[in-house]
Amino acid sequence: MTIEWTKRNTVIVLLVVSLAAILILSYTRSKPDNSQQIIADMRAQLMARYDQEIKARDFKIKELTNRLTLSDRKYKVIVKKLQELKDEYANVAPPQSNSEIRVRFSTMGYPPLP
Repeated sequence: MTIEWTKRNTVIVLLVVSLAAILILSYTRSKPDNSQQIIADMRAQLMARYDQEIKARDFKIKELTNRLTLSDRKYKVIVKKLQELKDEYANVAPPQSNSEIRVRFSTMGYPPLP
């Protein structure tokens, strides 16, 4: 068994050796340490985006709080008016005379018959 070195085998061996040398050099060569700068830049971008979102949500919360306060005021006015109407309804007594009936109908917008 004789091993015959041809041009092809030589080229393959040289390619493997050169590839190994390139890989070893690329991993052992010192790289500039810019990963901290990249992390700092990404952190700054995220913080800026976070601050914008927080401001938008705070604005929306204030707007909804104002709307809730306004709605609560309207609700209290309506409840007060309803209570006044209930009290007024409870104090209604049946009419005692024909003239009182006519006065009540005229205040409701029904004119008396001639």
